[in-house]
Order: sequence, then structure tokens, then C-alpha cells
Amino acid sequence: MEPEQPKSIVLPIISSVLISAVIFGAAGYYFGTVNKTITSTQVSSPTASVTTNSPTPLATTSASTASPKTFTSTKYNFTITYPSTWTLRNSPEEIVNLISPETNQGIEAEKKVSTLGVEGWDNDVTIYYYVSVVDYTKEVYKGSIDQSLQTLTTLKDLMGKDSLLKSEKLIDFAGVKAYEVGNNSDILDDHAVYVEHDGHLYVLHEAGKGAKNTHSADNQKIFDSFKFTK
Repeated sequence: MEPEQPKSIVLPIISSVLISAVIFGAAGYYFGTVNKTITSTQVSSPTASVTTNSPTPLATTSASTASPKTFTSTKYNFTITYPSTWTLRNSPEEIVNLISPETNQGIEAEKKVSTLGVEGWDNDVTIYYYVSVVDYTKEVYKGSIDQSLQTLTTLKDLMGKDSLLKSEKLIDFAGVKAYEVGNNSDILDDHAVYVEHDGHLYVLHEAGKGAKNTHSADNQKIFDSFKFTK
């Protein structure tokens, strides 16, 4: 009987190595795939964001920046611009009254408490038209103690004779020469421009009694905007 040959251990070792390699290889492939999937998912997932809708600021327009209105008198041949928030009254035609919101509130408030009408309030700016200086003197000085005032025929004479007019100053206004005057009174604080054009007299009057602000910027802009159309 032949002696039993010792079994080779090489083949089992090789088999074990191969099996282990296959197992580890499969495991590595599996975990590598999973890791790529997770990484890919993390990278490609959009980051959640919160959007806050901010309200659009409302457009505001102040009285000083709003487009002014324009008034043109085709009968008396002049034009002016004035703030859009102001009230214009043109009755009768030869008189144009411009009233600011503040002055208008004062007028309305006084109407509620006064039984004698509105006292102490005036329009901010008033423009008067007269056919001539003679027409002005006859109308304004009618019943005056000084009857000589009704005989004045020139603007220069008027400036020198009327004791209520003060600070007469010759200025350039609306393309012609005009007189800028105040009122020589302790009660009133008026400001006016007397200007002749084609023989007619125009008086731009800015009242201080009850008006919101004598010589205000708005009033001055109205004066500056005055132009003759013919």
C-alpha cells in the first residue's frame, strides 16, 4: 500500500485569496457607488432660499415739485402759473384771485364762526386789471377825502401822491418797467407791483393780512411767471 500523499494547501489558499478579492472588490464597488450617489445628490440639490417681496415705494409728489397750473386771460392778454394745490377764482374777469390751501382753510374756518362774513383773511395773490391809470384812480379813490387823487393820470404821479404806498422802487417786470411798492400801514403788510402795458394798468397784489406767508416763495414764483401775451 502506497503511502498517502500529503494534501496541497496551496490551492485552498489561492481560492481563499480570490474569493476575498471578489468580496472586497464587490464591497468597494458598492460603497463607492453609494458614496457617489450621495455626493451627487448633495451637490445637485438646490439650496432652499426664502424670497421676501419688498413693497414697491409709492411715488410721492410734494406741492413744491408738482407741475404748476397755467392761467391765461385772452381778454386781458396775460398769463401766469401757480401751484397745482392752489385755488384760482376769476370772477369778475378783471380780477384773478389765487388762494393757497392754508389760507383757504382759514377762510372756511372763519366762515363757520363769523356772522359778519370773512374778516381778517385775504387771498394770497390777486391780479387786478384796469383800463388805464385814470380808471384806477377813479375807482380806488372814489369817496376819498383827497379829491386830487382822482385826477392823477400817470403811474409816476400815482406813486408820488398816494401816501399809503411806500418803498416805491422801479423794477424790470414782464419785459417792461414797473413799480414795486409796499403798504404804508401798521395793520396791513401788503406787497404789490404796478405795471402798465399798452396803456392798461395791472396790479399784482400780495396780501399780508391773513395770508399764509407774505413774500413766500410760492407767491414770488407767481409774480415771476407773469407775462403779457400781446
